[in-house]
Amino acid sequence: MVAGVGAALLLAPVVLSAQVPDSAGVRDSVAQKDIIDVIFKRRPAKPELYVGQKFTASILPSASYNPAYGVSVSIGGAGVFRLGTPDSTGLSTFSASATYTTLGQFLVTMRSNVFLPRDQWFLAGDWRYWNTSQPTYGLGHLHPESEKVDMDFKLFRVYETAYKKIAPNLFAGVGYHFDDWYNIVEKNVAPGDTTPYGEWTGNSPSQQTTSGLSANLLYDTRDNALNPSHGIYFHVALKENLDWLGSDEHWNAATIEVRAYPRLGPRTLLGVWVLSGFTSGHAPYLSLPALGWDVNGRTGRGYVAGRVRGTSINYFETELRQSLTRNGLLGAVAFANFNSAAASGDEPLPGRAVGYGVGARVKLNKTSGTNIAIDFGMGAEHSSGLFLAINEAF
Repeated sequence: MVAGVGAALLLAPVVLSAQVPDSAGVRDSVAQKDIIDVIFKRRPAKPELYVGQKFTASILPSASYNPAYGVSVSIGGAGVFRLGTPDSTGLSTFSASATYTTLGQFLVTMRSNVFLPRDQWFLAGDWRYWNTSQPTYGLGHLHPESEKVDMDFKLFRVYETAYKKIAPNLFAGVGYHFDDWYNIVEKNVAPGDTTPYGEWTGNSPSQQTTSGLSANLLYDTRDNALNPSHGIYFHVALKENLDWLGSDEHWNAATIEVRAYPRLGPRTLLGVWVLSGFTSGHAPYLSLPALGWDVNGRTGRGYVAGRVRGTSINYFETELRQSLTRNGLLGAVAFANFNSAAASGDEPLPGRAVGYGVGARVKLNKTSGTNIAIDFGMGAEHSSGLFLAINEAF
């Protein structure tokens, strides 16, 4: 989720792999190559995508710089495994990262999507400890840069959802979601000044807590959640945040998400992403829908996280993905996104913002399909950023 104007330095990645013999699945007639093959001058492997009972992971140390965060050093990993046979059990995925910056920020994130044997159950987790900061600009329309207020805070998050298979590729689930925002401090605010956070909360509290349950419906036909080559993803979540569970206030949220991946050619794919989030009641300010605060922190390339926030937000993105080499080592993308956010539930004309950019892809692990993603995005109000990540934005 870190974004800013600057440069990123990729250090040598390390790949861990433990395999159980199985049959190969052919992706292309050309042997595939990743960056490990290049570094260690290995011959390209047979063209197979991860299909069997294996554990495959990629680790990527990196360093980057931007004015908002200073110099940051990170180590991140992502991988896939399977807990059943290829013909009955989907690919499980995980990712984890730890980042430290010279401005004293420390962020640890762990996410998992686990299919149990025969896909009878699917478990999704999102755990975070963040000691960080971000600018905030107010709700609804795209506020000018002059209205920015810097905010420090810590976040402890536990999200866990268990889904039961009810039909092929279709799951229904119940989840628990806990966010504790604490040590919240607005910086460089003169006494008597009104800030977006203070205006929404009334008294700028130093801590806000949400704790609630969700009902979920999930339909997923993607072949690989880390880097889909085809399929559809559809998810609906209705969340009830309850004071008797520890939430500061009783409020509700709803999220609807659709992703599709039509192929335009043997090495060309068009990704389409639609995401809508809505709230009712008085949600904590930092829990309101915002750019960069989706599950994977990838919405709004071209803007810093939290640049647009509202009681509701609608987001659309499309990305053209092109493999530049037949062996899959290098690729490129071009993307554009559009969002509208409302400052209140009855706002007649929500504010709008557009982002766009281009990016490069380097295959980190050909077995799992994991890519190193380097994107440069631009937006309104002279916003721009260099985004470094493992895996695709969606």
